[in-house]
Amino acid sequence: MKLLITIFLCLSAYAFTDQMMSLEELAKFDVKSVDCTKNDQISLIEKQMQQWEDLLKHQKAITHDIKILKSMEHLLSQKSSSFLEVQTQISGKKLMKKLHKLELPLTKSKIGLTQVQLLKEQCKGLDSENPEERAQAKKELCKLLKEYVNNLNNCKQQCTNSPVTVIKIKGQIKDLEIIRDNCQNGKVSGVKVITIDGENEEYKVGPDGTAEKQ
Repeated sequence: MKLLITIFLCLSAYAFTDQMMSLEELAKFDVKSVDCTKNDQISLIEKQMQQWEDLLKHQKAITHDIKILKSMEHLLSQKSSSFLEVQTQISGKKLMKKLHKLELPLTKSKIGLTQVQLLKEQCKGLDSENPEERAQAKKELCKLLKEYVNNLNNCKQQCTNSPVTVIKIKGQIKDLEIIRDNCQNGKVSGVKVITIDGENEEYKVGPDGTAEKQ
């Protein structure tokens, strides 16, 4: 578990990479292992939980975004007989329009926003007057698109094959929120919360802020 937490701390807020905790690992994650003194750790774990919640909710959007990204790959892989045709086919502005059609970055947890920003930067390079800059931008775009598609396919497979539900992930998020709030407020007494099913559940909060269901 310590190794996983170390990996999380290396991720940016909206990163969406193959280093994400798997859906199964996330469902089994023991929130009691969270250290109150590591606020960044709590935030990053919560962020990944929120991303998986959105992925489970918006599985059609995963398929939609994969289709768009693959169409971008297709444009970049096309061979042309003239310089003018190349510029028309792989115009940075043309690819930018496709990026604006992606749905996952618009979800609550902004899935893949970091990747989209990186792609946009490389799209600008495609419209450069410098041939070397255009070639480098195209090369980097192909690399980023391949990684992005692979990550989405991986998540799509997990969402399809895993028995983990949105309700399960929401419960994990709620548990983590309780620990985070008590870390911030320094509470050390039992608390009552409203769970997903609408029933009250009592939590025993320890001196370090960790909470355990009673």
